[in-house]
Amino acid sequence: MKKKDKDKITLKELWSHPFYNSLIKLGLWFLFFAVLYFFLMIGSINSPKRNTLKPENNKTEKTISFIEMKNNLINNNQKIVYSINNYYIAGIISDNTLTGTLEDNFDHLIKIKYDGDKLYQLKKEEEIENNDILDNLKKEYLLPSKIIEIIDNPNVIGTKSADELSYSYTIDNIAISFYLNTKQIEKIIILDNDITYNLEYEEVVNEK
Repeated sequence: MKKKDKDKITLKELWSHPFYNSLIKLGLWFLFFAVLYFFLMIGSINSPKRNTLKPENNKTEKTISFIEMKNNLINNNQKIVYSINNYYIAGIISDNTLTGTLEDNFDHLIKIKYDGDKLYQLKKEEEIENNDILDNLKKEYLLPSKIIEIIDNPNVIGTKSADELSYSYTIDNIAISFYLNTKQIEKIIILDNDITYNLEYEEVVNEK
């Protein structure tokens, strides 16, 4: 029994030996870092994922197609500014009806209304039908719905620019061009019988 007790090496004796002392310290450091790594891995699994390289962009801009722009031009309220030969018209299109002011080269101001069928002159609260106010000009071009009805005919062939910001159509010697930005149609220019219809639009936001 005494011989076996002598053969035993205590931790204190190993610690006092330089070689074993270093070996034990190395093992303890290894164990420390292993435990630390374990807890870090557990923490990262439980924490919500974050993408620091590519932050989420909640303000991505929706792409609007030309078809959607045409529908918006017809169905939404629009401020309009028209320059047609010697006439200047400013007003609002709402519910497919134009109401505004017509001005000619003689600075005559006339309040008008066009419902897609008849043209009216407004005097106080009275609506007087007067389809001759615009002489020989085509009053149908006053409403975008009438123009889009023409170009949406399946027999009409159109072309678009490389950047898709303009669309052009030719129908029976009538040239119609649409100019748009990334959100809406801004202008339509029509050349018909040597008369140029310069029609500009601005969508009315939150207005009924």
